[in-house]
Amino acid sequence: MKIQNILTIYMVTLAHCAFSQKIVEKTINISNQKSINLKFNQADLIKIIGWDKNEIQFKASIDLNGGALNDSLHLFFEEGNEEIHIYSQIDESFRNWISKRNYTEENGRNYYWGKNEKFVISEIIYELKIPKKLLANLKTINGDIELKNLDKSINAKTINGFIDIDWNPTVGAYFEMKTINGELYSNLDKIEFTNKKEHPIVGYLLKGTYKSGKMPITLKTINGNIFLRKR
Repeated sequence: MKIQNILTIYMVTLAHCAFSQKIVEKTINISNQKSINLKFNQADLIKIIGWDKNEIQFKASIDLNGGALNDSLHLFFEEGNEEIHIYSQIDESFRNWISKRNYTEENGRNYYWGKNEKFVISEIIYELKIPKKLLANLKTINGDIELKNLDKSINAKTINGFIDIDWNPTVGAYFEMKTINGELYSNLDKIEFTNKKEHPIVGYLLKGTYKSGKMPITLKTINGNIFLRKR
């Protein structure tokens, strides 16, 4: 009897999670486009993986206030001759955000309910597979960024998240990396930094060349760490 009750609770929990989550999926075929521009101000995690197919596979998992506000987030896909644009928008009245992973009833009551304003408890995860040949530009406010298996120019910026990127050790690149309140970690050997400071007081734009490369890789965050890993 106890086993049956536990199983029932487990199934109800799964059903609730499935109900509260909205999934948006889209496939975009690439013809002559050379770059992809992404702007997800509303995000908790953005994962981008490079692959050899000539198409973009997009998936967004959206959970806003347990599903009650899922339809408030709008996604837009624009296909130009040279660029692909994908971005999100939400009603400006939703000014207060907190990630579901950081939310508790106590901090929700103290910091949000008392303001008498609309607020959002969010869990928004974007997952994209893109052709390796595309140049990638990405901006977010609160999202963590994971970049895997990409070999072309990258410009990734977040404010309250980390950036985690792996890099092909056989491909040269020119890195510009900056974090204000975080740290930079790397196991990619033999990067020739031109302006490295031993004990900086504040964050600064660190510049370095890898294997005499000129392909620009720009990684910037304010309140997060940067991880540059050898693939």
